[in-house]
Amino acid sequence: MTLSQWSVVVQLGVASLLAIFFFTLARSLRLIEVRLWARAWLADTVALVAVYLAAFFSDTGFLRQLFLAAYLAAKTAFVIWVVAGVSQHLAPGKEAVLGKRNAWWMVGLWGLSLGLANPSLSAALMAQSTLVAGAFLATAFWVWRRPRFPRSRWLAASLFLEGVLFAGYVAALVPTVWGGAPPRGLLPVTSFFDAGAELVLAMSMLIVLESSSTAQLNHLHAELMDSYDRLRALVEQDPLTGLANRRALETEPLRQHNQPVVVAFFDVDNFKEINDRYGHVVGDACLIRVATVIASRFRPEDRVFRWGGDEFLVLAAGMDPSSVEERFAAIVQDLEKAEEGLPPCRLTMGISQLSPGQSLNEALAAADLAMYRARQQRTASQA
Repeated sequence: MTLSQWSVVVQLGVASLLAIFFFTLARSLRLIEVRLWARAWLADTVALVAVYLAAFFSDTGFLRQLFLAAYLAAKTAFVIWVVAGVSQHLAPGKEAVLGKRNAWWMVGLWGLSLGLANPSLSAALMAQSTLVAGAFLATAFWVWRRPRFPRSRWLAASLFLEGVLFAGYVAALVPTVWGGAPPRGLLPVTSFFDAGAELVLAMSMLIVLESSSTAQLNHLHAELMDSYDRLRALVEQDPLTGLANRRALETEPLRQHNQPVVVAFFDVDNFKEINDRYGHVVGDACLIRVATVIASRFRPEDRVFRWGGDEFLVLAAGMDPSSVEERFAAIVQDLEKAEEGLPPCRLTMGISQLSPGQSLNEALAAADLAMYRARQQRTASQA
C-alpha cells in the first residue's frame, strides 16, 4: 500500500470515528447542529471512501469517473452540513439560507459536472479545494464577527485553519492547470494534514456545543420556572378579584420581619343582602370593587388577600394600628356611595398585631374575634 493510500486510510479512520461519535452524541444532546455535524462527518467518510476507490480504479475510466463524482458530491455535502451546523449554532431555530432540496441539487450537480468532465485527480482536488477554502474562510470570518458565545471563536479559528489548508492545496495545484506537476510529495501526505485539521475542527465543535447545551438548559430552566410561576399564580390567586387567596398565605410564610405586623380582617356585612336583591353578577362586581378600594388604600408593600367569600385580609408590616383605622375610615367612605350601578357596601374590620416570633394563626384568630365583636357592637348600637 502506497503512502498516499495510507494517508487516506488514516483520514478515513478519523472521519469514521468522528461520524460515529457525533451520531451517538446526537441521541443524547438534542441540538440541531449536532445532527447536522454528524451528517457532515458521515459525508466526509463517504468522500474519503470514494477518493480511495477512485485512486484504486485509476485505470478504469468509468469507475474512476463515478467514484470521483461521488467524492466531489460527498465532500460538498460535508461543507454544506458543517456550515449549516454553524448557522444553527449562531442562530438556533433560524431557517437555513440554503434549503434541503436546493442543497441536494447543488451537491448532485457539482459532483456530476466535474465527474463527467473527466478531470485528472489533481484538477478535481483543486476544484474541490477551492470550494472548501472559500466556504470555510467565509464562515470563519462570519463566526469571528458575530460569535454567539466567547467560545464560538474557537470554531472560527478551526474553520480558518481548514480554509487556509485547502487554500494552500489550491496554490500548490495551480501548476497542474498548464500541464505542470504538483510539488513532489504533496498529494501522498495531504490526508495526514486533513486528518489533523479535522480533529481540530471536531474539538472546536465540542467546545461550542458545551456552551450551546448550557444555554439550552438555561432556556429550559427559565421556561420551567415561568410555567411554575404561572401555575402557582393560578393556584394562589383569586380568579375574581385578582388578589392573593388564602392558599397563598398558607404556602408562602411571612417574610422574616423584626417589627410588628398589623393583621386586619374585613367583612362585607351586606353581601348576602346584595346577592339576594341584585343577583350574583352584581354581588361579584361588588367584591371586585371592595378588593380594589382596599388595595388602593394600603401601601404597595402591604399584602392584601381575599380570605374567602366576602372576607378580606391585609398584612401591613410596621404600620401603626391608628393608621389602619384611618385607612379603614377612608375605605368605608369610598364604599358607602353607590357607584356605576353598584349598591353601597358596608364593611366591618377587626385588627390585631403579629409580634416577631408570634404565631400567625394566633394573630389571625385575634383579628377575626375583633371583627366579630365590632359587628356585634354596631348591631347593638343600631338596635
